[in-house]
Amino acid sequence: MLRTFVIAIALLLNLGFAVGQGSHQKEELLEARKDAQEAPKNRKTCDKLSFPASLSNNRCFTSYPNESVTWGKGFSDGLAKVTVNGKVGFIDATGKLVIPAKFYDAGRFSEGLAPFENAHEKWGYIDSTGRIVVPPRFDWAIPFEEGLALVQVGKLWGYIDNKGAVAIEPKFEEAESFSEGFAAIGYYDKDLEWMAATPRKGRWVRRFIDKTGAWGIDRSFDGIDRGFTGGLAIVSRDLGYSQKYQGMIVESIVIDKSGRDLWKLESDSVNWFSDDAIVVETDRPAKGFSLYNFKDRNGRLLCAESYDDPSGFSEGLSTVRVDEKYGFINKKCEVVIPPQFKSADGFSDGLAYVEDQSGRRGFIDHSGKWIFETSFGWVGGFSDGFALVLDGDRAGYLDRSGHVIWRPTK
Repeated sequence: MLRTFVIAIALLLNLGFAVGQGSHQKEELLEARKDAQEAPKNRKTCDKLSFPASLSNNRCFTSYPNESVTWGKGFSDGLAKVTVNGKVGFIDATGKLVIPAKFYDAGRFSEGLAPFENAHEKWGYIDSTGRIVVPPRFDWAIPFEEGLALVQVGKLWGYIDNKGAVAIEPKFEEAESFSEGFAAIGYYDKDLEWMAATPRKGRWVRRFIDKTGAWGIDRSFDGIDRGFTGGLAIVSRDLGYSQKYQGMIVESIVIDKSGRDLWKLESDSVNWFSDDAIVVETDRPAKGFSLYNFKDRNGRLLCAESYDDPSGFSEGLSTVRVDEKYGFINKKCEVVIPPQFKSADGFSDGLAYVEDQSGRRGFIDHSGKWIFETSFGWVGGFSDGFALVLDGDRAGYLDRSGHVIWRPTK
């Protein structure tokens, strides 16, 4: 069993999709926008160096799709973001454009409001009719969670209510949306002494706050890997610097809302609970792929054997790879859909996207039966009955029958 892990880079606040969005995603999106703008020039350079283009992508060594194409997309509150000639609007479930495409950018709807960006790079919020509820005055804005939205003023992050009034003053250098009454924040303490390669002053501190802005848990952490969902969060602490590996030795711990340590994750791969199970790395052979298993919320292993490249459970099933082919197992670790696919994603809305050995792509149900095929090169999972599809750098949507309700646009 793996006990401790060496991280060769500085530990960053790494909060995942399970708890919403945070300040770290702004930098990721800005970098994605920059990559997209520079793609044609970079592709020419790559061609001169004989580096091949990846699928529908114009940069060397980057994965498809660019996040700027998918960010904020997908149905929520019955509406979905689309782009028309480079401007952003929203469609309803029939594919009708109900909010005209006039915004520079926008995020998803949540709790009846969506953040939007104007031509002056300021952010505010609109309602489901497109009416501006909170005028654009922020340097970034995140969708609402639990009645509060994370916004940036200058370089600092705080929270507002759905009228635009400040609920928690912008004073954090890092922050995350609220989940189960807690939000993870980070700040840099220039006077804090600690040991890295050599003794130094100045260190990042991560903590949880409540909705008043007070400390929600009376302790700090070196990292917060996942905020609270189902009463549990994953945090990390530095055990010391390793001269041998030239990196910090880090351990991840599952805690409860009192801040009490429940059990160590004992995995270099930090995922999150889905269907009350979390994927953990159990072995890393000198040759070949790492092996993984599943732990329940009490830290108990679920399966007698470990697996190659599991997706994590969704709707009671997880993908696993056997002899380079993907299939599905249930939470009893029984094979439900035999390994047969070249690739496979997890289930959502009763369907999973797969590609067979002949290159046929489409969706199957829980029995492994093909429901429909699709020719799109990239398809996201279903949400609220619809899936995001991409055609190069154009995005559209299809329903559960495979009918395209919005043909990909840019």
